[in-house]
Amino acid sequence: MTPEQIEGLIFEHASTGLNHQVWFQRGEVVAIIKALTKTDMFWDDSDPETCRSSIHEVIDHKWNDGLMGIGDEMEIQQAIRLPNIKVRVIVDPEDNYGFDYEEIKP
Repeated sequence: MTPEQIEGLIFEHASTGLNHQVWFQRGEVVAIIKALTKTDMFWDDSDPETCRSSIHEVIDHKWNDGLMGIGDEMEIQQAIRLPNIKVRVIVDPEDNYGFDYEEIKP
């Protein structure tokens, strides 16, 4: 279940006026939490501009360059990829020569 689906359920339920609560089966809640908290971006702390999709890829890159060996330690940064958003570039209302943006909701 995607965050959008969760939001849709919440909105549908809220519109019925039933205490604004949504009930999920326990398994659905666990699956939602796991999907929203799965780390999927990794960086070598000494090279934060190069993102990899797994810890193995980060180590493999250094290993293949001869910069890492058995017993070596390294710090790895990690993050969770959020859903993309769509924006429209607009004229900055305070500066006619600048720009701003507005999010386009689905």
